[in-house]
Amino acid sequence: MRATRSGHVIGKALTELSQGDGLVLVFIEPGFRGMGDGTTSGLLAGRVTTDAAGVAQVRFAQPFGPDLPVAQLTVEGERLAFAQITRFVQDEAGLYTGLVIKTFAPTSAAAPAVPVHYIVHRVAEELR
Repeated sequence: MRATRSGHVIGKALTELSQGDGLVLVFIEPGFRGMGDGTTSGLLAGRVTTDAAGVAQVRFAQPFGPDLPVAQLTVEGERLAFAQITRFVQDEAGLYTGLVIKTFAPTSAAAPAVPVHYIVHRVAEELR
């Protein structure tokens, strides 16, 4: 079955099927495929470094819609630190336009200048 919206996939087609039923050669590569619908992006990934207070804001190029997006954070570096989303940002219309990240050291003190990788995606319709 062809992926027609954002979600998990089992691989990439190496041959095409012009129409009807038939066989397609597939490279097996499980993962997530994000697709936009023309008005919002289905998947956003990037990297941001927190400031001296351990805070960073990520602004989406386009609103993600009215449903709370799903996000994953990964801290980079040799120092032990934790990252969390302190809040999601919404515009006047209630559309999600960004998020705020805070990093902490194991002692609960702020962890400044920590690189954080993020992946944010809209919740699939079937999960709402």
